Amino acid sequence: MEEVKENESKEVVATNITEESQDSALKEILEKIYEKIGNEAKNDIEKEKEQKTDVYLFINDDENLFFFKALKAREYKTIKKESENEEELEVNIIKASVIYPKLTNEIIDNMYAGLYEALSKFTLAASAFNESAPVIKV
Repeated sequence: MEEVKENESKEVVATNITEESQDSALKEILEKIYEKIGNEAKNDIEKEKEQKTDVYLFINDDENLFFFKALKAREYKTIKKESENEEELEVNIIKASVIYPKLTNEIIDNMYAGLYEALSKFTLAASAFNESAPVIKV
């Protein structure tokens, strides 16, 4: 990844950002998020990571951020079989994958239009349904 800067003569130059600085920046961001969401949520997320589960973060805005995990093939097949239509499939996917916040039917019913659809698509992308997945593992 490159960072664009102006040098002393006001030329725009690009410099490489090291993987170490990316990791450091991500850790800093995560710590701020963990402060906001609390220790119980952080512990739930860390517990998933300890089980060798890939955990991802989706930030829609300041009030809507979601930690979620990818689905295994068996989980997805079960969810698909139990869902009667596309909307129910999307809801069941996010119920199975979202670690934080704890999703209830009331929370899902009060989400912005399209938010659970986006979460469902990101979960599928993280589950290798899309090889150019637009998600970041944390």
